[in-house]
Amino acid sequence: MARKMLGIEIGNCDLKICVCRGEEVQDYLQVELPDNVVANGQVRSFNSVADLLKTTVKENKIRVKDCAIVLPDDAYYLRRVTLPKMTTQQLEINLPYELHDFLSGEVSGYFYDYSLIRYMGSRMDLIAAAADKRLVQKYVQMCRRAGLNLVKLVPNVLALQAVVMADERTAPLDAVPVRTKEEEAAEAAEKAAKKKERKPLFGKKTLDIDAEGSDEETKESTKSETERAKAEAASLSGEVSYERGPDYVVLDIGHGGSRMHFFSNHAYEITRTLQTSSDQIVHLLSEDAGVDPHIARIRLAANQDNCLSLPRIDDAVSTMLTEINRVMNFYNYNNPNNTISCLYLFGTGLPEDVMAQRISEALEMPVHSIADLMPEEARVDGITNGPQTWGAVVE
Repeated sequence: MARKMLGIEIGNCDLKICVCRGEEVQDYLQVELPDNVVANGQVRSFNSVADLLKTTVKENKIRVKDCAIVLPDDAYYLRRVTLPKMTTQQLEINLPYELHDFLSGEVSGYFYDYSLIRYMGSRMDLIAAAADKRLVQKYVQMCRRAGLNLVKLVPNVLALQAVVMADERTAPLDAVPVRTKEEEAAEAAEKAAKKKERKPLFGKKTLDIDAEGSDEETKESTKSETERAKAEAASLSGEVSYERGPDYVVLDIGHGGSRMHFFSNHAYEITRTLQTSSDQIVHLLSEDAGVDPHIARIRLAANQDNCLSLPRIDDAVSTMLTEINRVMNFYNYNNPNNTISCLYLFGTGLPEDVMAQRISEALEMPVHSIADLMPEEARVDGITNGPQTWGAVVE
């Protein structure tokens, strides 16, 4: 029987809860947070969040206690590393040394974990993460106060990675044949040894009616010898061959900030933060319309009275589009061989359909909802406001 679990994200304005049974989303809830409880992604009052969690769970008759919480971007340290194959116990010893240059305090003050991407011959590719023990303890106490059992804390980008790479969970990367160049060279040498045709003179194929094998086989022999020499040289540098994965870009338009997350070759790569957020646009609308920010937020999300076309609002959206275009151009310049063919969009505050159209026109690229990457049983109303809640559960 599939395990039931809650995925929880504490945003700047909303508390998002995803009720899951395995990969199936049974319910998705979004509750507005009191003012000043969360600022810039950081929880200021864990007790207030705990009380709201407890009330929300009770009112909606949710009987699931286990939960996974999404950690905001500023609450953890992340680094992609390549290490020799080792046991879990050996990783526990080595991870602090891989991250210590990025930590602001003593290495003993952090919890460490990792997400394995793939095995590469005698080495392994993984993402190492660290979180402050004091912060982790606050989340544990918050869940206890809310009557929940904290199962795991998942960094925001790794929860998104689980969404983006949803299809790949059916074909684990460690099940993909991965061979070193040395192994490939040995295979090529074995094939060459089995061939009995005469070798070409000075790189030219010789024709002889008594020789065994066709002209094509003779060409293959020459090719194998060349590949073998290249493979032997590559093996000295420890290079490996593996199946390269697709590349993705995901745009998160949030109240606290807008971010573009890039995923390359089966894993998270980098995040770029935009200067314009939906919260800034909300305050512009609040000033221009003379309404409370909460009302302005509701009007903006629904694009009531076509408010996105108001001069200052339109200028702010245009500024955001310029930033998005600049980030994409910079990424394409530094990664000319990337396979990004479209942009995936999610977030709260701005109407998704209107923004998708405007972004598509600005980038001259298709724009899709991030829900398109999720399985059918996870696509429920509202999930595009907080897909990380589902990703944290299935990660």
